[in-house]
Parts: sequence; structure tokens; C-alpha cells
Amino acid sequence: MDDCLSDPCNNGTCTDTGSNSFQCDCVSGYRGTRCSVDINDCLSDPCGAHGTCTDLPLNAFECACESGFSGTLCEDDVDDCASSPCQNGGVCRDEGQNDYSCRCRTGATGFTGANCTDVRGGWVAVPAVCGD
Repeated sequence: MDDCLSDPCNNGTCTDTGSNSFQCDCVSGYRGTRCSVDINDCLSDPCGAHGTCTDLPLNAFECACESGFSGTLCEDDVDDCASSPCQNGGVCRDEGQNDYSCRCRTGATGFTGANCTDVRGGWVAVPAVCGD
């Protein structure tokens, strides 16, 4: 009698190995005598120090990255200067995870502050708008 007729291997190929005996060859992502155990793909910590791994069915996982990181495995530091946070001609420098600094333009009517938005000297000449 063929012991594989009942299809005992849930996620694999059955080989009849003799009287009342069979062996399962599991597809990638499954293990166990009947290939019914989904391998936890997060055990190897694929998301590293900057992500949380969620095991998905059939040999897959997904990473949820912490703030400041992106990429399939949360390996990329987000460019904090991409949103152009430095104003009034200031130059932005990415300083790492969720951090940047602005080098503000210098001069008597220049700007200062974290995003170069504070007026140096307390005032800026603004053109007057005259009405009737």
C-alpha cells in the first residue's frame, strides 16, 4: 500500500519508504515530520536594531522601521534634510537618526536659530505697503 495516497505532507512532497512508512520533503519555509510547522523567519533578526519583525506565511517576513530609518531591513538612515528644514538660505547637515543641524547665513541682516528662522539683531527691513 502507498503511504502517500492520503497526502500526509501538508507543505511538501511525500515519498513512500516502505510498509507503513513515508518521508516528507518540505518546501522552503516549512519543517516538521509532515511539513506543518511554519518556520519563524524573524528568528534570525533580519530587521536588525532599527526594526520590528513580523513573521508572514510561506517563508516571508516584514519589518516595521523605527522613526528615522527606512528600507526593507530598516538599514537606511532617513535623510533628515530631505524636507529642507533650514530656511532663509541655511545649509542643512544630516546628523544621524532623527537629527540635523542648520548652518545659517551670516551678516548684519542674517538669520539664526535651529532652522535659521530667527532674525539676527531683532529686526528685518520689510518693504512698506502704502494705501490710499
